Amino acid sequence: MIVWQHIKKHWPIYTTLLSLGLAIASFAYYKLDKQKNALTGVISSPHSAEVKYLSIGSTRFIIDSPDGVFLKDGEQPVLTMNLNDGKLMVSTIIRDTKGEIVAELIDNEWQLNDQNIFDRNYTDNALEVRDQTGKVTLQVVHFGDTIHLAGIFRCRNQWTNVFCPLAEGGAVIDMKPPGVEPEHSIQQIFRYPSERHFGSCPGLKSLEKTIVHGPGGAYRMGGALDICKDRQKK
Repeated sequence: MIVWQHIKKHWPIYTTLLSLGLAIASFAYYKLDKQKNALTGVISSPHSAEVKYLSIGSTRFIIDSPDGVFLKDGEQPVLTMNLNDGKLMVSTIIRDTKGEIVAELIDNEWQLNDQNIFDRNYTDNALEVRDQTGKVTLQVVHFGDTIHLAGIFRCRNQWTNVFCPLAEGGAVIDMKPPGVEPEHSIQQIFRYPSERHFGSCPGLKSLEKTIVHGPGGAYRMGGALDICKDRQKK
């Protein structure tokens, strides 16, 4: 009885504490869900423009692959990008230096992330994947009129292909044989670890300045680019 009278007397205080507790619990659940989605889950982009251009720095390509496959290893797709109701959907296979698959994204969703080797951070229109050494292995941004791409793509025959923009303009496609590490690296745009900096993308504005926007000259690929063609494993 004494306890109940005490609660009634101080009811506003208890109400405030209860509301505060619920707010903290809701925020903690939100953060836990977002942190989990850095390693699993689905992302999407709000843009609805019909993107026809793909940009690696200021170098642009016209996307004309009917199935959205941009890069392939023989008959196996390596990187596929499509727009689904205006949302950018990315599928890719990530291999290690031995040519073994260690991670796979299908339509933005992790199908494989062996031992959580890769950390992913993202916003509604940008996706970045970084390995445990701090190297960015994939970076895709939907700017509305063009899709920015940078990434490290390894073949089954252990060749390595790096696509990345150059700070002084243009882009580089660096192809190295097995056992030889690329000379170029991709500048990260997100902050890490994602569990502490989820959605923080301070490098996006600087990246956008290196991208050519609007209509203009571009290379027409005429289908998917086989990045592993005519290269034999040593």
